[in-house]
Amino acid sequence: MTDRSQPRRAALVCVALGLSASPLLAGEFRVVLGAQTGVRSDGNYDQVENLERSRAQEGEVLARSAFDLRLSYELPRMRLALDYSPSYEWVLDDADVNGTTHRLELGLSGNLTRRLKATVRERLASSSTLDLYSPFTEAETIAVTRRGDQLSHALDVALDQELTRRTAFLLGVSHTLRTFEEEDLADSETLSARIGVGFRVAPERKVEVLATDGTYDFGDGSTELRQLGRNGEADVRTLSLGWSQKFLRDGSFRVEAGAYSVDSTRVGGLAERRVEESDAGWRGSLGLSRQLESFGWSLGYRHDISAGAGFGRAVRVDNAFAGVSTRAGRSLTLGLDANASRHEDLSEESARLVETAAGTARFQWSFSRAAALNGGISYIRQDSQVEPFEDLSYSRYFLGLALQLYRSGEEPRSPADAGGTDDEPDAQ
Repeated sequence: MTDRSQPRRAALVCVALGLSASPLLAGEFRVVLGAQTGVRSDGNYDQVENLERSRAQEGEVLARSAFDLRLSYELPRMRLALDYSPSYEWVLDDADVNGTTHRLELGLSGNLTRRLKATVRERLASSSTLDLYSPFTEAETIAVTRRGDQLSHALDVALDQELTRRTAFLLGVSHTLRTFEEEDLADSETLSARIGVGFRVAPERKVEVLATDGTYDFGDGSTELRQLGRNGEADVRTLSLGWSQKFLRDGSFRVEAGAYSVDSTRVGGLAERRVEESDAGWRGSLGLSRQLESFGWSLGYRHDISAGAGFGRAVRVDNAFAGVSTRAGRSLTLGLDANASRHEDLSEESARLVETAAGTARFQWSFSRAAALNGGISYIRQDSQVEPFEDLSYSRYFLGLALQLYRSGEEPRSPADAGGTDDEPDAQ
């Protein structure tokens, strides 16, 4: 498997490049540097575990200190946005249980020529000791694992070659890496390439036809993983048709439908027997969102093939998300989010492996231009049919203080918004 330190070094390089961007260059530079401190309690779930002691007592409180760097830099034909947050967490009653977490999100788009555009999206999350779970804000695969060293990294690069004013040729490549400290969870690495054609049927309506071919690689060949049947690889192919358009004011809609086929090879059992499986099915997604100045909401659903979260084989996943946020006055923001995931085996029985749901009610009170109090409560529930995932039902409370240390320019754009430039609309 790929050295897990490489994505971390890439994150540090991205931050260094972002900090080196000078506002004196021709373009618009926006940056906000902040700090956070707070506490969190995981309620009735005993999550803390290390090699020197058994499960921690219920109700332990974890403290967190973090820096937040958000920046965006825009030129007439290029846009960069970066969010990076390193944090340090520890158990208040036992400082020996601690860890450092890194979260990075990068978005970059640029016009290489008048007709050729490139976009790059990168996301990284790593933790050395404490649980990676945090409230989600989009339809993503979630499964709560035991504590331990975890890393999740995703990189996507796309090229958009305009053939005519309404037609574009699309190319892309994606790479993901997910590693675990737990010996009975399988690391996974995926690599896929895609090709397709995009049609702009109207100024605000686009159609895409995409085909992908990729591989999933599981585990590191250890005896333990082979005995659990969590070591092997899979070849995955997909074909899909997508439609996206704007609606009302500041609203977006996208729907995608298609099919997948997968050929898997697993080495499992004490006899290390090779098991070959094939499967085919449908895949699709639906997304709706609208963001106004004082009110916003979003909905999402996805049914697809996935490398999963430590299962060591390809699985079917269903992800759903719903979120709403609103401003109550000039300084108070309220939000409510819910996310659910279901993993199913590709066997004929279509056995459900893990089902996870999480909901969060949150608030942010900006009592000054440079300080805000944020907090809320999350409820997490998980039903598991496989080890080492567990049946869970617990609440998480969190409260923190955010301080703005430095600011230049207006509010930075988010990495998700860095996928287009003002002079030429994104045809992908």
